[in-house]
Amino acid sequence: MTTVDNNQLIKFSVNVTINENDEAVFKYTENGHEVSGGGEVTVPNTHGVYTLDEETLKRGFYFVGAELSGPIVEDFSFKIINGGQSIVVVDSNKNAGDLCLQFIVAIPTIQKYISADPQVRNEPR
Repeated sequence: MTTVDNNQLIKFSVNVTINENDEAVFKYTENGHEVSGGGEVTVPNTHGVYTLDEETLKRGFYFVGAELSGPIVEDFSFKIINGGQSIVVVDSNKNAGDLCLQFIVAIPTIQKYISADPQVRNEPR
C-alpha cells in the first residue's frame, strides 16, 4: 500500500498468472501503476480492497483466503466479497510493526495458489 494520510480506503487491482514452475505470480496495480500491494499505513481502520482483474477472472481464479503472520497480526482482519472476486483487508493500526500478508487464490477443481510473500519461522532452541 502506498502511504495513507487522509484516505482510509485503498483499491488495488490484482493480476494472477501461473509461471513455468506452476507457481502463482501476483501483480498489483493502484490507479494504473504497478505497486507492491503493501506499504505503510498511518490511518486507523484503513481498508485495502484487492480485486482480481478481468484477465485473472477469465482464467477462473477467485480469492479463498489470506494468511497473516507477524507480531501485529491482531491488528488485521479480512473478508472475501463479491463471490471471491475481491478481498478486503482491514488494518486497525493499533500497534507498530510489520506483517506478512499472503493472499490465497484458487481455480475450481484445480488447486490453490499462495502469493510468494516472505515468511519467517522461529525455531526455539
